[in-house]
Amino acid sequence: MSSATDPTQSPDQAHADRLTPGKVSSMSRCGVNLFGFDQILPDDGRIAASIWSWAKDKPSRHDGKCAVQRPDGRWITRHCAAKRRAACHRGRRWKLTRHQVLYANAWRACRSAHARFDLPRTGYENSLLRGAAGKAGVWVRYRLP
Repeated sequence: MSSATDPTQSPDQAHADRLTPGKVSSMSRCGVNLFGFDQILPDDGRIAASIWSWAKDKPSRHDGKCAVQRPDGRWITRHCAAKRRAACHRGRRWKLTRHQVLYANAWRACRSAHARFDLPRTGYENSLLRGAAGKAGVWVRYRLP
């Protein structure tokens, strides 16, 4: 058994057919949300690659209390008094409000578009919203207490 594995290397270094951080990230965007990681090491990278929501070291009250999906798909917090388009969910599709709105008005603006102000709940939903948002940062329905 010891000749088949090297416990001092993460799978991306030891075996190309194993779950690498790149594969984990791609699978998360496609909706996979449960992984069986073996031999986790401090600098492994697979756990970080499976996180599809918050950006590193976020959320932060210092930046604001209202959540925004950045163009890269990661979430950050910003001050709620800013205006930006809001993420509206309708069926299996994401659409954005026509105009930029305050966070407090996002519910009403999405309702006017026959949708609900929401946030992605899986890596797949997050990637769909990212596709709909393009290069714009958008409000998602999360506010720090």
